Amino acid sequence: MVLLVSLGMLLPAAIFAIMYLKMRRPAEVEGDKKWIYACGEYWELERMAVSPQSLFWAVWRKVFVRLYNALIEKVHSGVPSDWLIYMIIILALAVLALSIVVTGGGS
Repeated sequence: MVLLVSLGMLLPAAIFAIMYLKMRRPAEVEGDKKWIYACGEYWELERMAVSPQSLFWAVWRKVFVRLYNALIEKVHSGVPSDWLIYMIIILALAVLALSIVVTGGGS
């Protein structure tokens, strides 16, 4: 069992290490390919960048909007301690599921 768990951790780590080694060197670019050209003019990198917070909230709002609406409609009472109880229950179920998976269901 320990060998399986160790292999389960080693395999993704090896895959990520290989990916890192393959992608860590930027490709050599020449000439005008170094510059960002958009809307008929050259732009600075800072002007083209999107903040990580914007990316996170866009994904959160688009992907989880149905889940959030269902939670608000069915379980939200407006009391913060209710949310705390729900999170404790979810965490306990996750720990229980993980312990069952790791121990193999008690067999």
